[in-house]
Amino acid sequence: RPRKTDFIGRYGGEEFAIVMPDTDIHNAHKVLDEIRHRFAEIHYPAQPADLFCTFSAGVVCLGADDDSR
Repeated sequence: RPRKTDFIGRYGGEEFAIVMPDTDIHNAHKVLDEIRHRFAEIHYPAQPADLFCTFSAGVVCLGADDDSR
């Protein structure tokens, strides 16, 4: 689950970004995997068939001196 220090925002039409300050890449993977697993457990009742959703994600680590472009 996102932590109080994380920032989540829509980056594009179907893309989202999560900024995790002071988080190393290993812990970022752990947080993202937990979010992904919890999201996949959500059940969306619908007709004619119920829906289940998943998403894929990646992690990048930027330091204070890195350029995000």
